[in-house]
Amino acid sequence: MQIYKTFLKIALRSLSYGFIYIGIFLGVSINISRSQLNDNTVTFEASKVEIAVIDRDNSYLSKELYGYLDKAHIIKSIKDSEESWLDELFAHTVEYVLVIENGFEKQTLDGDSKSRLTSYAAPDSRSAYIVSSQLESWMQNLNAYINAGYKPETASAKALEISEMSAQVSYLKDGAADKPTAFGVFFHFIPYILLCVLINSLGPVLIIWNRPEIRSRTAVSGVSSRSRNWGMIGATATYSLLVMAILIGASAIFYRKEFISESTPYHLLNSVCFLAVSIAVTFLVAQLSRKMTTLSIWSNILGLSTSFLCGVFVSRSILPDKVVSFSKCLPTYWYINIADEMYSYDGHLSSLAKQSYIIQLLFAAAIMAVAFVVIRFKRQKNN
Repeated sequence: MQIYKTFLKIALRSLSYGFIYIGIFLGVSINISRSQLNDNTVTFEASKVEIAVIDRDNSYLSKELYGYLDKAHIIKSIKDSEESWLDELFAHTVEYVLVIENGFEKQTLDGDSKSRLTSYAAPDSRSAYIVSSQLESWMQNLNAYINAGYKPETASAKALEISEMSAQVSYLKDGAADKPTAFGVFFHFIPYILLCVLINSLGPVLIIWNRPEIRSRTAVSGVSSRSRNWGMIGATATYSLLVMAILIGASAIFYRKEFISESTPYHLLNSVCFLAVSIAVTFLVAQLSRKMTTLSIWSNILGLSTSFLCGVFVSRSILPDKVVSFSKCLPTYWYINIADEMYSYDGHLSSLAKQSYIIQLLFAAAIMAVAFVVIRFKRQKNN
C-alpha cells in the first residue's frame, strides 16, 4: 500500500505535464472530428477555355468541328493572321488557336485530316492541353465512323454523341450507411491519444521508479518484489483512469447532445479495454527505455504506426487487404472494430464486437506478462 501511495503521489505531480499532451490531443482530435463531418458536397464541372477557331475550309465537317468546340469552350473572334494569334496567345486573351485549313473535309473523307489542322497554344498554358485532347478524341471518333462507311452527317453526329457521354460519380461512404456523429469520430482517436499521453506523461515516472538505487532502497525496506510491482500497477491504473476521466469529461462537454445515447456505454467500455492495453504498453516501454528522451520516439512509433495501420486516421475500407490482415495482430484493430460498429448501432451488439472487447483484454494481459518477463530478466542480469 505504501508503494501505491508513494508512486501515485509522484505520478500526480506529472499530471500537469500530461495536461499539455491531453490539451494538444483534445484540440487536434476535436477539430478533426468536426472537420470530417462537414457536409460539403464536392462537385466537378468541366471548365471552358477561351479559344479561337479560324475556319478556312468552310465545309460541313469544319462547321461541325466548330460547333463542337463552341459547345465545349468559349470561342473568341480574332484576325486571321499569325501575328494576331501570337499576340493574343502572349496576352492570354485566348489559350488555344485552331486553324482549319482548306481541304479539311476532303482529306478527312480520304482518311487523313491531321495535315489540315494547325494549332497554336501558349507555352505555359495547361488549359490548351485539354482542348487539344478533346479535339484529338473527336477527330478519332469521326474518322472511325467514316472508315466504317457512315455518311459525314451521321459520323459527325455519332462523334458528338460520344463526346457528350459522362459517368455518374458517387462517393463511397466509410462502413456504415448512417452518418457518424462527432462524438463517435472523437472516440475513433482515443487509441492514439491514450498511447501518446500515457507513454509521455507516465513513462518518465516509471523510468525513475525503476532506477537501481530506488529499487534497492525499496528492497531494503522489506517490501517484496511482488508487492512493489502490483503497487506500481495499481498506481498506474489509478493515474490512467484519471486521464480517461478527463478525456470522457471533455467529450461530454463538447458533445453534450451526442453523449447521452445508447452507444455511449459501449464506447466507454471500449475505451476502458484499450486503456488496459495502453497501461500495459506504457509499463513495457518503461522497462525497455533507459532514457526519458526515448519515450517520445516510442510514442510516435507506436501511436502513429498503429493508428495508420488499424484505421484510426485512415479508413480501413481504403487500406490494402494485406495491411488490414496484418493489423489484426495489433490491439488497435479490435478497438476500431467496435468504434466502426457504433456508427450504425441499432441496439444490438454483434458477436464480433463482443469478441473484440475480450481480445483487447487478452492483448493487455499478454503485454503485461512480457513486461514482467523483462523485469525478471533485468533483475537476474543485475544480480
